Amino acid sequence: MGCAGSAALIGLSIEYENEWETAELALGWLASAGFCALLVVVLVIAWTRRVTGNLKPFGADLELGTGWAIGGFFTPIVMFWFPVRLWNQAWRATSPVLSPPIKRNYKLMSGRNLHWIAHLIWLSVAFISRLLADFATAFSAIEAGAYASIVGFGILISLLLFILLVRGLTARQDTYARIWAAASPAPPGG
Repeated sequence: MGCAGSAALIGLSIEYENEWETAELALGWLASAGFCALLVVVLVIAWTRRVTGNLKPFGADLELGTGWAIGGFFTPIVMFWFPVRLWNQAWRATSPVLSPPIKRNYKLMSGRNLHWIAHLIWLSVAFISRLLADFATAFSAIEAGAYASIVGFGILISLLLFILLVRGLTARQDTYARIWAAASPAPPGG
């Protein structure tokens, strides 16, 4: 039984008893993958808010503040580009060539293409999975398993790109903070 579920997970969809029982096992795997994806989305939203808030001590005049770092994910239409603008804003504002206070100097810096790639893959996978859900009754269990594995592979790729995004931007902010904390004088009285 576990073997059939694992096969369904990777899209092989070998029949355990019949193809619909195999599809049921695959749906169990997809439900757990959906829960993990939801957890990742919540963590990315919290991380985006933190990264945006980290720019305030350096005196950056933010285009999009911490409110948009959360609301940008839930506002229709703007949710397609505001998260990327927030990540690029944080990337540009922590450029090693800028010294605090940053003000608006970061706006001329270039962004990072990885932000767009990760976000576009994530949105594409979400759109494709929605289309597949609409036409799910037209597929056999084997076809559904194959399509589910393609969607799962897309989710995996986008999550790996998000990991690179988080690691790169967090390391950049940490390096920026270390450089300029060491260069700035200690505050008076403490």
